[in-house]
Amino acid sequence: MVPRSKLPHLYLDCGSEDGWLPNSQGFLQVLLANKIPFTYAQSPGEHQGDYWRREISHALAVQCAIIERSLKNAESTSATAIQQ
Repeated sequence: MVPRSKLPHLYLDCGSEDGWLPNSQGFLQVLLANKIPFTYAQSPGEHQGDYWRREISHALAVQCAIIERSLKNAESTSATAIQQ
């Protein structure tokens, strides 16, 4: 089993008219039940190019923020380990 601190932060994005919406929401419930870190976004649209062209900048901004936070946490952990 992977320790919670090592789990990746997942990003889910689904259109409200997307055929995958029921699966996406089911997966969301699994993540909630297991306290797995995630970000979920849902907006009008289908699983098509127009939707993703509109949403990709938000998805990348979320991932960038998560990566930056992880790097800061790693630097902080490394600095604490070195001081000890």
